[in-house]
Amino acid sequence: MAGDYKRYIDEQANPEFAAKMRQYFDSGRIPPFAMVFPETQKRQIASEDKPGKQIIQFSFLLTNAHAEVLPYSRTELVPKKASMGHEISLGRSVLVGWSPAELNGRQFPQSEEDMRDALSNEVTPSANELPPEIYFLGLARRTMSLEDGQTVLYYFYIFECRYSGPGPVGKWLLKDRNDRLAETFVPVDDALLASLGKNRVDLRALEALTDRDFSARDSHDCYLLPGRDAYPPFMVRSPGVFFCHSSLDKRFVEELAARLEKLGIPTWVDKGRIEGGNIWFEKAFEAIKYCQVFLFVASANTVDSIPCKDELDQALNRQRRLHENPSKPVYEIIPVALEGDKTQSYLPKALVDMHAIDLRDPVRKQGLAELIARIKAIVPSYLSP
Repeated sequence: MAGDYKRYIDEQANPEFAAKMRQYFDSGRIPPFAMVFPETQKRQIASEDKPGKQIIQFSFLLTNAHAEVLPYSRTELVPKKASMGHEISLGRSVLVGWSPAELNGRQFPQSEEDMRDALSNEVTPSANELPPEIYFLGLARRTMSLEDGQTVLYYFYIFECRYSGPGPVGKWLLKDRNDRLAETFVPVDDALLASLGKNRVDLRALEALTDRDFSARDSHDCYLLPGRDAYPPFMVRSPGVFFCHSSLDKRFVEELAARLEKLGIPTWVDKGRIEGGNIWFEKAFEAIKYCQVFLFVASANTVDSIPCKDELDQALNRQRRLHENPSKPVYEIIPVALEGDKTQSYLPKALVDMHAIDLRDPVRKQGLAELIARIKAIVPSYLSP
């Protein structure tokens, strides 16, 4: 019997990694795609073949700037013995699911743009809609029961896809399905929650979105590790410390970055811009979005630097958004002064009221000690057990 394409960890063929996946989740850690995908298989499997497999799923929550969501109604029942090989219950949902079986030649998604491509496998938005911002909400784990009494373990990597406005949706469709998205975004209220029934993964996703607790509405067999405080799993490593600097100061920057890396502190230095790349801003802005420290290296060379200004604007915008979020992740902007009569000599106006660490001669050694201690207090070392 034909089945549905799934990506999964085979517990019999790969018991060590299946156990490692459970241990990661149980210890509150979210394994990145770079760790998981090389250990998986992908093929068509039917319901009766699912026991003994840990199935990896992507789930997309479509939202707008007001944290309203776009639900959809399942309009037909796909029976267990149909060609898709699994059963879909009728009812309402807020999560658009996708099994990451085919990835356009990549072994795993490695950027926000890759995640948008993944979303496009399932959703056709209206023609005039801008691409969504992507936010990682977390990793959910749920044990599902099958009709024969056996169980199958699912992992759901859940992403918020935030569109630009609250207006009508109209012609958006789910691809290859009769299910239809709602005509407009709706608030996360009692009416929406009641319509979802006991869709446990949906409820966990809405909890992560709203910082509310909906556990009283369902049984406790689905758990979610929040992802807002973590770098997203499509990134190979955490950006950690983002260096905003002039390419003319690259020697100092690269030496400091190497020193931090030896301590296990991940860093992000924009090699593409230093080497004259023309797409530096895409990778830089993504790193700024997920770094824990934005380090502004102030010197005479940064005063008229357009790239430095653009990067700082992104960092300040992120800071403003996080101040409005009660569960904001750890994130700091730290200015450092390489030169000038005073530490504030070459700071942009937006940073002059911040404490700038003095890295000018002859106090650079003391300033570096202060800076490294401050960074170590914010960014965890990947060398720690």
